[in-house]
Amino acid sequence: MLKHEFQDSIPYFVFTAAHAIEKAMGAALEGHGITFRQCQMLGMLAAHGSLSQAQVAEMMGVEPSSVARLVDRMTRDGWIERRPDPHDRRKYQLFATSQAEPVWEGVQKVAASVRDTALEGLDERDVSELKRMLRHLRNNLTDDPCRYPDTPRPDSALRDSRAALDDEPAPAAVASASR
Repeated sequence: MLKHEFQDSIPYFVFTAAHAIEKAMGAALEGHGITFRQCQMLGMLAAHGSLSQAQVAEMMGVEPSSVARLVDRMTRDGWIERRPDPHDRRKYQLFATSQAEPVWEGVQKVAASVRDTALEGLDERDVSELKRMLRHLRNNLTDDPCRYPDTPRPDSALRDSRAALDDEPAPAAVASASR
């Protein structure tokens, strides 16, 4: 029989909490015309402005072929578009379109409801401390904590990032994601 002390396992609690949030979001999104994975994709584009399919696959932790099918569906629906990468002609960058904006606004309302349910019983101080600890844990385990929008970039990385984005304007969805 396999034994494990789950009551002492931080990864167990993080994994099960993340899974519960994903399930709650999936259920809450039913009837809104968007799947959890599509929601994830729009969220990534809202946070980063643009990404390559390879970056999306890595961030989602899925195979690139799964992202390709997702991109095909979302492109067909008019929510995202592929644009040639200005720095590498072999690659494409993904951008949210204006058609995705009303969808994203609906997603944000659903996400706020799920978040409020998940955090029920915690005060602002608890929530702030939870965010701080999870950010710390994540940054300890990643080789590039600056890829996350909640991690301040060093000044030079911020300048480089802005210069790269100057070629293409960020989608309007980024502005609504900061609410």
